[in-house]
Amino acid sequence: MSINTTQLVFDETDNLLRVFQLPETVSADFCMPDGHQTNFLLVDWFRPSSEVGQIIDVDKLRQFIRTKIYYQSDRNYLVMLRTGETFLVDPPITALSKSAFDVTEDEKKQILQRRQHEANLKTIQRQRLFALETAAKYEAWLQENNRGSTFSTFVDEFGYQAADKLVFGQVEAIRLAAVIK
Repeated sequence: MSINTTQLVFDETDNLLRVFQLPETVSADFCMPDGHQTNFLLVDWFRPSSEVGQIIDVDKLRQFIRTKIYYQSDRNYLVMLRTGETFLVDPPITALSKSAFDVTEDEKKQILQRRQHEANLKTIQRQRLFALETAAKYEAWLQENNRGSTFSTFVDEFGYQAADKLVFGQVEAIRLAAVIK
């Protein structure tokens, strides 16, 4: 069932979210009688709150997902709760309607490319801020806990939610670049 509210209330049994990247295309044929295999890629899972009864804004969850390293602004994502409720994040921009604008096919293509370019820039900016914030928090944690940096420390002790070596590599590069000589 799709969520038709802007807020979620979690209890201790249903607070795990799973994020799936949907396929770019699906078969145009009918699925009967044998169906068509469609792969959904599980890209993330997390608990948005550890507090029982916490109210979470769905739009804030969408914004949070858009900051993740796996997020691509031209893809659809399905978020599924343990209870079976779902919501989507960012359906792709569809082609412009001919009746809405008097533009050529070339102009439509340029408009869509420009929009995609701007969306990609925003995604990159969000990812940069996320990497910088994560690196700053991780560095502070390392200093407070007198720990050396390793991937297992980053995931297991610091508590980064995903075993994501790409993010760890970015965080390490930021930490090393921040050394004043």
